[in-house]
Amino acid sequence: SKVWPEKARAFRAFEVGVKVLARKVELALKIGAVGVAEGLLRAASTLVLVLGYSYLNTPAFYRPRIEDEAA
Repeated sequence: SKVWPEKARAFRAFEVGVKVLARKVELALKIGAVGVAEGLLRAASTLVLVLGYSYLNTPAFYRPRIEDEAA
Protein backbone atom coordinates (compact mmCIF):
# COMPACT_ATOMS: atom_id res chain seq x y z
CA SER A 1 0.00 0.00 0.00
CA LYS A 2 1.15 3.52 -0.75
CA VAL A 3 1.41 6.32 1.77
CA TRP A 4 0.91 9.97 0.97
CA PRO A 5 4.12 11.92 1.62
CA GLU A 6 2.20 14.55 3.63
CA LYS A 7 0.66 11.87 5.84
CA ALA A 8 4.03 10.17 6.36
CA ARG A 9 5.58 13.53 7.32
CA ALA A 10 2.76 14.18 9.79
CA PHE A 11 3.34 10.78 11.42
CA ARG A 12 7.08 11.47 11.58
CA ALA A 13 6.41 14.94 13.06
CA PHE A 14 4.18 13.36 15.70
CA GLU A 15 6.84 10.79 16.63
CA VAL A 16 9.56 13.42 16.87
CA GLY A 17 7.26 15.85 18.68
CA VAL A 18 6.53 13.31 21.40
CA LYS A 19 10.26 12.76 21.93
CA VAL A 20 11.02 16.49 22.01
CA LEU A 21 8.15 17.16 24.43
CA ALA A 22 9.29 14.32 26.69
CA ARG A 23 12.78 15.82 26.73
CA LYS A 24 11.42 19.27 27.60
CA VAL A 25 9.32 17.86 30.45
CA GLU A 26 12.32 15.89 31.71
CA LEU A 27 14.48 19.02 31.74
CA ALA A 28 11.77 21.04 33.49
CA LEU A 29 11.49 18.43 36.21
CA LYS A 30 15.27 18.27 36.62
CA ILE A 31 15.43 21.97 37.44
CA GLY A 32 12.39 21.74 39.70
CA ALA A 33 9.92 23.55 37.46
CA VAL A 34 6.98 21.28 38.17
CA GLY A 35 4.47 23.92 37.05
CA VAL A 36 6.18 24.24 33.69
CA ALA A 37 6.21 20.46 33.23
CA GLU A 38 2.50 20.29 34.05
CA GLY A 39 1.78 23.13 31.62
CA LEU A 40 3.68 21.36 28.86
CA LEU A 41 1.73 18.17 29.47
CA ARG A 42 -1.61 20.03 29.47
CA ALA A 43 -0.74 21.63 26.12
CA ALA A 44 0.64 18.40 24.69
CA SER A 45 -2.22 17.75 22.28
CA THR A 46 -1.47 20.91 20.27
CA LEU A 47 2.21 21.21 21.08
CA VAL A 48 3.38 17.80 19.83
CA LEU A 49 2.88 18.50 16.11
CA VAL A 50 4.27 22.02 16.40
CA LEU A 51 7.43 20.74 18.07
CA GLY A 52 7.74 17.89 15.56
CA TYR A 53 7.39 20.06 12.46
CA SER A 54 9.69 22.67 13.96
CA TYR A 55 12.35 20.03 14.59
CA LEU A 56 11.99 18.50 11.13
CA ASN A 57 12.20 21.91 9.42
CA THR A 58 15.34 22.90 11.31
CA PRO A 59 18.55 22.23 9.35
CA ALA A 60 20.34 19.13 10.64
CA PHE A 61 23.39 21.19 11.61
CA TYR A 62 21.36 23.16 14.19
CA ARG A 63 19.18 20.35 15.55
CA PRO A 64 19.76 18.99 19.02
CA ARG A 65 20.02 15.23 19.19
CA ILE A 66 17.00 13.30 20.40
CA GLU A 67 16.90 9.70 21.56
CA ASP A 68 16.52 6.93 18.99
CA GLU A 69 17.63 9.24 16.16
CA ALA A 70 19.81 7.74 13.46
CA ALA A 71 23.21 9.41 13.26
